[in-house]
Amino acid sequence: MSNEESSWPILDPLLKKPELYKDKAGLKQKSLLNYPMPLPDDQVGEELTNNNSNTAEETSNEKKSAADDLIKEIEDELEFYRYDIYTEKLKALEKELASIEEGTHKDVVASDKKALGKVKSDMSQAEEQYLLYIETIERNFETQKAEIMKDHQKELDLVNRAVNFKRHSYLDQQNNRKRTRQQIEAERREVNGIYN
Repeated sequence: MSNEESSWPILDPLLKKPELYKDKAGLKQKSLLNYPMPLPDDQVGEELTNNNSNTAEETSNEKKSAADDLIKEIEDELEFYRYDIYTEKLKALEKELASIEEGTHKDVVASDKKALGKVKSDMSQAEEQYLLYIETIERNFETQKAEIMKDHQKELDLVNRAVNFKRHSYLDQQNNRKRTRQQIEAERREVNGIYN
């Protein structure tokens, strides 16, 4: 029976062999020893010339029957151990599922670490953006404050000028009045001095 005709699926090559398989290792070895090994090319030519064609056909038939016996033996062993292999595989899968549910599975831990690293990098980027945003706001606040203070200082200067102007104009008016009074008084004295 060839591999295409076999009813058994291809098994996982990493699957651990059951303990019972080790007990039958000797039987398998015997069956492999019974299988006639092919001769090197030069010896095959000598053997064919020495033996008649019937011997070559018999050897060929023996090899075919030994190969068929070997395949049948392997399939029988697979049938014998199939249940054990599948139960071991099922136990391994159940153990893996339990470790996934507990969060101790290596893939889960690796993905958690990767997710945690991504969250940390996202948080650091968000923090940097937040600090940059605050720095920009503070810079804008300082420039606006400087502009406001500059405008306020201009207004204060204008108010001070206006106040000084009014004060000077008032003082000038007072001085002008004094002068005019003094002039009027001086003129009166002169006029009174002339007539006296």
